[in-house]
Amino acid sequence: SFMHKVPLLNSFVSGLPKECDNQGNIKPLVNATAVVPKGKYPVSYLMIMADDSMKGNDPLRNLHKGTLVSLSKSEKPQQGDVVFAIYTRNGKKNACVRILRSAQGSKITLCALNSKYAAETLDRDDVDLLYRVIGKRHYFCPAEKKGEMTRCCS
Repeated sequence: SFMHKVPLLNSFVSGLPKECDNQGNIKPLVNATAVVPKGKYPVSYLMIMADDSMKGNDPLRNLHKGTLVSLSKSEKPQQGDVVFAIYTRNGKKNACVRILRSAQGSKITLCALNSKYAAETLDRDDVDLLYRVIGKRHYFCPAEKKGEMTRCCS
């Protein structure tokens, strides 16, 4: 079949998932799956952008809060790619979607499109996973009326 089921990791309000096992399987924050076409790159997960860190005027990498992004486990991230990272900082698990600025030696540098967010330089040992963002779909944004969602087109 041309379609396959993938887990949806989070909701608009849950924030990003921050837990994974030793095999790099991300623990979803919601119990939901979505059906996606089997494309050139296999989609491993779908995730909703939980902040505006990747909001900018780069048309390809611009991701509004609420954008649905697809993650691939098998696509090795290259410099300049948008990535999803789970990492440890000061003993606490964090997660973010950023641009992989550099991955040289033992250091990984991640930066946001939105200048309000500082760049992060991490030790490779502190990074649990780094998955490439391989696509984005229409996003959902909060409507004027409380509790109602409107669908927008990206």
